[in-house]
Amino acid sequence: AEAILCRYPLPMSLTEADLYRRVKSLQSTASNAITSETTWQDKIDLAWGMLLRRMVSEGQRPDLVSSPASLHDAHAALTLALIFEDLSTRLNEAFLAQAERYRAEYRDLWRTLTYLVDVDEDGLPDAKRRSTRPTTWLGGFGGLAEIT
Repeated sequence: AEAILCRYPLPMSLTEADLYRRVKSLQSTASNAITSETTWQDKIDLAWGMLLRRMVSEGQRPDLVSSPASLHDAHAALTLALIFEDLSTRLNEAFLAQAERYRAEYRDLWRTLTYLVDVDEDGLPDAKRRSTRPTTWLGGFGGLAEIT
């Protein structure tokens, strides 16, 4: 297992209520409920772990993110993709198309995601925003050029 030493863990902002606002039929008490599942917290937690591990694998430090709400939409899309992938294996293969739509939404959101970071670890967000896209530096006769 891997660990990151951090001052505070990055809090997630996604709740089951957020999922129900996007897809009312996920709520087991809804008149058009598509499942009898009463909680989706396991999928929310799974998606959050996947997001954090992806950030680390891309060279980012989740503990330095000062704007956790900026991850909200990507977290929601990934969670919904996981839910509908699961539903497609248990209930109906037709849910797979919905899962693929949410997975594509997640990819698009991740590609354009930016957030505030506390680079100097003073507890305050720095003015600069960091993208999940890595920066490539090219050197040449004219100096360095940043390509994002």
